[in-house]
Amino acid sequence: MSKFPITVDEVGLKRRGRKDRIALPRPIIPDGGPWPRKLEPRQSVTALFDPTEIMALRAIGSIHKAYATTACGTTCYGESGALKDFIRLLAKT
Repeated sequence: MSKFPITVDEVGLKRRGRKDRIALPRPIIPDGGPWPRKLEPRQSVTALFDPTEIMALRAIGSIHKAYATTACGTTCYGESGALKDFIRLLAKT
C-alpha cells in the first residue's frame, strides 16, 4: 500500500533457509489486467499461480512466504493464513 505509484513486476514464493526464490513468471490476475502491473497510490493487485508449477519443483514443504518485487528492485515478503493452508493442502497431495 504505497503512498506513490509503483510497478510490481515479479511475484513468487520464498523457501525457508534458502536465499533463492521461486519466481512465478506468469501469474494469474483475476481482474484480467496487465502484467507487470502499475499501481497507483494505495492500490493493490492479486496474483495467483498454477499449483502444478510449484509441485513440479518438489519444494512445497520448504515454502513459507510469498513476495513481490517492484520495478525499482524493492522486495516485500508476506505470509498469510491462506498461504499456510494452501501449503499444507499441497503437501498432502
